[in-house]
Amino acid sequence: MRRPVPVLAALLPALLSLALPFLAGSPAAAQQDAGQIETNLESRRSQAEAGKERIESLTKKERGLYRDLAKVEDAMREMAEEIGRKERALAELGSRIAAAEADHAVLVTQRGRTLHDLSLLLRALWPQRIQALAGASALSDMGAWEQADRRSTWLASLADQSRAKLDLLGRQTAKLRQNIELQSTLRADAEIRLAQVNQAKDGLLADKLAFLRGIQNVRAQRLTEEQSLSQVMAAIEDLKYRLKALEDRKFPQFKGRLALPAPGKVVARPGSSEGGGRPGLGLSTPNGTEVRSVFWGKVVHNDLLRGFGQVVIVYHGEEYYSLYAFLADTRVRVGQEVEKGEPLGSAGFYPPAKGSGLYFELRFGQKAINPESWFAALD
Repeated sequence: MRRPVPVLAALLPALLSLALPFLAGSPAAAQQDAGQIETNLESRRSQAEAGKERIESLTKKERGLYRDLAKVEDAMREMAEEIGRKERALAELGSRIAAAEADHAVLVTQRGRTLHDLSLLLRALWPQRIQALAGASALSDMGAWEQADRRSTWLASLADQSRAKLDLLGRQTAKLRQNIELQSTLRADAEIRLAQVNQAKDGLLADKLAFLRGIQNVRAQRLTEEQSLSQVMAAIEDLKYRLKALEDRKFPQFKGRLALPAPGKVVARPGSSEGGGRPGLGLSTPNGTEVRSVFWGKVVHNDLLRGFGQVVIVYHGEEYYSLYAFLADTRVRVGQEVEKGEPLGSAGFYPPAKGSGLYFELRFGQKAINPESWFAALD
């Protein structure tokens, strides 16, 4: 008696031809994706190198500014000493001005006394002057020459004192004038020195602030570059991880390392009479058991198939497919990318198990392959 050709073997080429539109962007495009990732990775590495060069340049510039700032601070210390000398000279000028002001007060007092004394002398001499102008004889009332002589001596003394007071008054007035001029000169000098001190201080402060602003600007640029570099390095690590993930997700590399799509007992092996001679693996599972994808891939079929019930087919790239049949329900859609171990649905009624179970099949292209050697553990 001739064994009938399995329905799945007859229908799979048609199913796969219908699934081709969904393979774009799937593991079949992994090589293209890897190439794009490598291109992006190279671009990011170039950005990182350029960023490192900019950071190094900014770091050197910042160090140079700090060296220049140290020179400025040395100059500032020297200038501060100069300013200190100018301030001490200014303080000395202040003392001289205060002394001149004190001398001025003394001179004014002395001049006032001299004026007072001169006024008294002039009061005594003025009547004699009036009598002389009136032609009155100074000897008319005198009884003797001795008395006249005494009077003449007294008048001569008054005249001498008056001349002396006038001379003293002249000297005191000259001293006052000199004192006023000295004060004016000292104050003008003090104003000039104060302006020089303030200008020197302002210049030093402006220089230091300019350098500090320059350092802050360079530091801000360096920090910005470091943040950008950090982001680029993070992107590089992400791209490297993605590239490694793509390289690690090559189906053939996992032969002998796959986990069963569902926990259960093997009730049908490839080609066994229990499984009706089918090339796949039959499992008996507890009710409601989740069926999971054995590898990363993309769902290319999710529909009823005569003789197999609800069937999900996942494409894993490099022409490898996994098939899950006799499902009670499904949780994925055609075109959906699934992770390794991601639930595809629940196990349904599987005739060889006489209850809940699953039929699983592996294919390379159009050809079914024995799945037993692909699993890490198999009852």
